[in-house]
Amino acid sequence: MRVSKQTKANRANAQKSTGPITDEGKAIVAQNAVTHGLHSTRVVINSPHLKEDPDEYRLLLGSLIWELEPVGVLQHHLVHKIANALWRYKRVIRAETGALERQLDYATTRDYSLFREKPDLDTEQGRAHYQILLDQRKAAYLDESQIPSESDSVKLLRYELRLDRQITRAHKLLRRLQRLDRAARAAEEAKSQKKHPKK
Repeated sequence: MRVSKQTKANRANAQKSTGPITDEGKAIVAQNAVTHGLHSTRVVINSPHLKEDPDEYRLLLGSLIWELEPVGVLQHHLVHKIANALWRYKRVIRAETGALERQLDYATTRDYSLFREKPDLDTEQGRAHYQILLDQRKAAYLDESQIPSESDSVKLLRYELRLDRQITRAHKLLRRLQRLDRAARAAEEAKSQKKHPKK
């Protein structure tokens, strides 16, 4: 089989570009595709596009552990699950904010002078009327842009509902386990009281 000059050149160039060499460089490159983090398998993201504070996550987790008082591995797992969902929920809010900012940026830079019928621009009254029309069109578009587009809204709502379900299910299961643990401890204590009554 004959190898073309182009194939040889491509192979030679491929040997020159080996990617990052250091562990730090590899870690950075691994995050290149992250844009919003809604599908991330990692909880705290540190990429060129999204930098989250691990201390802030630890504070959230610590607060939940203090508030929910988990006992045992399973209860701790459920509290972590709640913390992860709440953390990702913040990303949904940031994504919605970003979508709105993008729309509002477009609305403020859009050319509103494209009317089918233009008033007479040769007179002062015509120019004033035309400016009023432009201002009204811009205000209407800005008002409309304060709601995310339909495609953005559908995606964000889907993520939000999924996270809400995860939080609700984990919290219900945690509370159920805690009730069962309290009941088991109370039964054990009652049993102990019967064996060794106080005198």
